[in-house]
Amino acid sequence: MARHRPFFARVVPALLTAVIMAPAFTMPARAAAPATQTAADALAQRINDQLRGNPPAPGSRMGLTAGTASVTAEGDHYVLTLTGMEFGIPFGMGTMAGAPAGSPAETGKTKDGAAAPHPTQVGTTVRAGTITVTLRPGAHGNLVGDGILPSTITMSSWAGDSDGRIFLGHPYLHLTLRRDSRAIDTADLSASDVRFHDGHDILILSLGSLAAHWVMDNTRAVNNTDPNRLEINDLTFYASAISADAPHPWLHLDHQTLLSTRAAVATPDPANLLRLPMPANATARADLQGLTVMSQATPGTPPRTTFLMKAASLELDEKGMTGDRATIVLGVHHEGLTLPPPGTPVPAPPQSVGPGASAPSAETAPHPQAGMAPLIPTSARVHLTVTDVPFRTLLNTSVELNATPPATMAEQQARSLAVMQRSLKALGQAHTRLAIDGLDLQSSTLALAGTGAFLFDEASPWGIIGTLSLVLRQLSPGEGTERTPLAMAAMLQALGAPGKDEKGQAIHRYLLELDKAGHMLMNGRDMSQPVQIKPAGPRPAAPPPVHPAGATPG
Repeated sequence: MARHRPFFARVVPALLTAVIMAPAFTMPARAAAPATQTAADALAQRINDQLRGNPPAPGSRMGLTAGTASVTAEGDHYVLTLTGMEFGIPFGMGTMAGAPAGSPAETGKTKDGAAAPHPTQVGTTVRAGTITVTLRPGAHGNLVGDGILPSTITMSSWAGDSDGRIFLGHPYLHLTLRRDSRAIDTADLSASDVRFHDGHDILILSLGSLAAHWVMDNTRAVNNTDPNRLEINDLTFYASAISADAPHPWLHLDHQTLLSTRAAVATPDPANLLRLPMPANATARADLQGLTVMSQATPGTPPRTTFLMKAASLELDEKGMTGDRATIVLGVHHEGLTLPPPGTPVPAPPQSVGPGASAPSAETAPHPQAGMAPLIPTSARVHLTVTDVPFRTLLNTSVELNATPPATMAEQQARSLAVMQRSLKALGQAHTRLAIDGLDLQSSTLALAGTGAFLFDEASPWGIIGTLSLVLRQLSPGEGTERTPLAMAAMLQALGAPGKDEKGQAIHRYLLELDKAGHMLMNGRDMSQPVQIKPAGPRPAAPPPVHPAGATPG
């Protein structure tokens, strides 16, 4: 039976946030020098009261679920020790892994008609062990803390199975508390040689180094000079199906940086059903370099690179996220995408065919993507703007329809469909607009550019109306390194309107329209009608059959 293994990329951000935010509820007020044990005991009492004062909601395992604090006085500073710290990270609702479709967990009834067990919340409990923080007076009346994190962190699923272990090399935590010590101002975390092993002790992920900087107090205005920052180097994912003795890498990333800022309301908006402070404005930027994906070859076979990307970036800017007139701006860019990698020839198929012929080995088998390489965008730039987004309504719709746990998996699916339908209706009523400000894609043989404008309209069968204008240009032999497959080129040309650009080069124009009547038109042609592509010329006659010497035709 398959086991539930939470994806590590979902665990890491929540885990690091939980580890760093734990002291946010535990830091004492600025201590006077010299420190005394009587004051330390009083601090410990207040810290433990605060730990117990933020219990999880009834029936929930999310957040801090266990932990005890002790404080000792040493000279002019205090040493805070947090032991038995446990954090719950939910992943949603689910049932036992491997339940077949139509099973009681999905239908809600057993074979005899009795009610089946309800879906249970799926998640993992992170046991961080012992965290030690030394507190000293800092500049401007702040408190400065230097912490030591455990080198091994364990995770257990809520079903009782092991979800794995995280190993941290040289972990270090630095905190800056505000003058009143009620909240962490900034937090910095660093570690090297980070490894994650799953519940079977198989290596799943490794990191050469990790460095993070958080501006923890979310009541602060956006400060672009001090953004949140996460930087990782030498990231490798491994396939879990390979034995622990021979981990097989399938993805490697040289470097990635994530920057973000936010400005949040100080108290929850009464109209916000989530009852949490929501950031009114937020920005984010992610940059990566040197992404490599390798084929998951069989054990004993060297892996082959099947995907390369030199660099990529994503920029996100959100404004007005606490209301129903939000604006979201998204920019995506990548360059140096290669599929398959340059300099890797695609071997010819074996000459022998038929029963008994040897199949190509893993080393000589052709790349499955080789035929699509001329169409893969080696570089791309996309810029989108969405305005008048009813973000608060969309958020409240999801919260309202998921206020209670679903009784069955079928009910959970029905709720998801209801959320989507009501969200589309809200977008239509708000007249949300989507603008494709710029689209620029280029492969080894083709270049595609365009713009578009769409309006969400609840009266339209599509739920959206608008136009997308595109221009396709086939690169000259000197610009491209490969030829577009003939059939694909013929199809693209048949859909487009031929013309010339300002330089006199041949292009094809495409105008895609979605109208209120539900028609999808391409250059005025209803796309429900099949495209007829005329053959390039008469089919050549088949050559006469060749018979072995001395044989007569049957």
